[in-house]
Amino acid sequence: FVRAATPRPCGTLRSKVYSAFVKIISQNVDLSIIIKSIWRLSNKIKFRLNIKGKLEIPAGTHELWANATFKTEEDSIVLFKAGSSLVIRNSSLDISNCRIVNEESPKYYNTVPLFKLENSVLTIQNCVCAASFSKNANIFECLNSVLNISDSVISSIGKTFASCISSVNSKLNIKDSNYNIK
Repeated sequence: FVRAATPRPCGTLRSKVYSAFVKIISQNVDLSIIIKSIWRLSNKIKFRLNIKGKLEIPAGTHELWANATFKTEEDSIVLFKAGSSLVIRNSSLDISNCRIVNEESPKYYNTVPLFKLENSVLTIQNCVCAASFSKNANIFECLNSVLNISDSVISSIGKTFASCISSVNSKLNIKDSNYNIK
């Protein structure tokens, strides 16, 4: 069950940004349906997902063009299904207080990272991000972007190659975090 409020103006009077608050109640919600529903409202939208339980990101590449916040409750998990990736373009995403994991599958070689940033900002705070890949491992790929990680643990495991972050013309702000690569 997903409930979305009517968009409303936020910020200053000059702001044309709208907010839509989406409450995720069930444990298995298709993120692509949520993003497509919100995308219909405006391409300049700002939204917040309140996650309780597990949010599954299905196989395939999912693009996020809107500014978003994933706010979690209790022991929440963001699960990337085998072969899935979240591409953040010209927007920002804030994730805090959750576990981010992926599902490994021998038939997917994960040629794409879990998070791909293009001219965007990703902020990870107080999270555990653990990803295991069948071949090459890369969790964050940044192109002309900003990656902020604080008070988190990042672990990347790959059978051939492993990397937590790859970046080109990007700014990395890393504070009080641990990284494990195997």
